[in-house]
Amino acid sequence: MAEPRPTQQGIRPHTPPDGQPKPKKVKRPRRRGPVAKTVIAAAQIGIVLYAAILLALVLLETRLVYPGAYLPDSMTAPLNASAGIETVEYQSTDNLQLKGRLLERPGSERFVLIFHGNAQKAMWLDPWLLQVAEAFDATTMVAEYRGFADDTTPTEKGVLSDCFAARDYLCDRFQKEPEEIILLGRSLGGACAVAVAAQDGAAGLVLDRTFDCAVDVASGNYPFVPVRMLMKNRFDSLSRITVYDGPLISVHGANDEVIPVKNGRRLFEKARGPKQWIEFQDFGHLEPMPDEMLQQIADELAKLQPAKPVSPSS
Repeated sequence: MAEPRPTQQGIRPHTPPDGQPKPKKVKRPRRRGPVAKTVIAAAQIGIVLYAAILLALVLLETRLVYPGAYLPDSMTAPLNASAGIETVEYQSTDNLQLKGRLLERPGSERFVLIFHGNAQKAMWLDPWLLQVAEAFDATTMVAEYRGFADDTTPTEKGVLSDCFAARDYLCDRFQKEPEEIILLGRSLGGACAVAVAAQDGAAGLVLDRTFDCAVDVASGNYPFVPVRMLMKNRFDSLSRITVYDGPLISVHGANDEVIPVKNGRRLFEKARGPKQWIEFQDFGHLEPMPDEMLQQIADELAKLQPAKPVSPSS
């Protein structure tokens, strides 16, 4: 057998024995360039920041949904005792005592229960209470929610229980049925009013700049966050309003900067009973309602309510 020829360097090349594979070449790891390293680092930082934002929103949900519960009570004018408004106490679930504000209007046969917004407290609303009582010519009460005047943490279930408790107090005190009480809700209070009316009915439902579902509003405010998966306080008025078939007045500002008018309109369109949509121009979410606007609402609601039967003369 002929000897293999030496290479130019005089070294014979290695030839593997017959039947054995040739040794594979070892691939060296590809080194990332500076641009790739920067992109990867930025992506990692972005993921960490996004996770931190999600965690913060979850932890702060209660403060975002119920900011009034975390505001000091001192942010208010003195209670208007001279106008005949009194503080009333009633018990909710968990043996929780709550304090609302009540103005009794002697001789009136109408009763209005107000559910305020999430950045308000019942003790702040004496001027609004007087306005509503005058416009509707009604005995009027402002309900309070847990956490807004005590140390309880508010939740959707708890707040709705408080609203039913306030309605029950008003009915018991004046010997009225739930169907004889007008429910007026502003913003978050509108969701409370819908929940109460959907379960037990009402003489009328007035929704002042409220929303279809809290999750929908939050999704619009935080489009980059999976709100529908994370949010606990959902206040789904859209599904509840279909159960209520009584008179409804929905009021919204065309340029509402907090709750878009489309959210209020969507809720209104789902209602089944007699209803009226009132939209005011140049009327923001936080603006107080002038007397003439409130009077228009009261008048429109009266048109939708069925006429009371006339008692036969003796």
